[in-house]
Amino acid sequence: MGWRTAGLAWLAAAAVETAVGVGARWPAQFAGKGDPATIATGWMTNGTVLSPPLFMMIALAAGLGLTAVPRRRAVRIAGAGITIAVSLIATVFTIGEAATQATAAVPPGAHLGALIGTALSLAVVVTGISFVRSAR
Repeated sequence: MGWRTAGLAWLAAAAVETAVGVGARWPAQFAGKGDPATIATGWMTNGTVLSPPLFMMIALAAGLGLTAVPRRRAVRIAGAGITIAVSLIATVFTIGEAATQATAAVPPGAHLGALIGTALSLAVVVTGISFVRSAR
């Protein structure tokens, strides 16, 4: 899987996971219990049990965009750094979501869907490190 492919797959999965999480009213559970009643706006700052918050998706997309700047190696490496950092943070939170217990708001098994994000986040980290090494 290539660098941009991994990042685009992460963004696509995050969009689908957000739609599922918001549609099912499954708020984030790790680092504070979310409220199903405010999921329509709460996903933007807290995400859902399946997906990252909007600001992380924007940051990853911006990082990917910076990596496409032609003939600006420093900008491309900075973009990769942003993307890698976002993916590392997402890895921690998706593992945290997968490890949380079912609640009245989120049924058993729903948390395990967060592991899709874990796998994609790790793919972005690994391919991002490879990108940085080749750009240097």
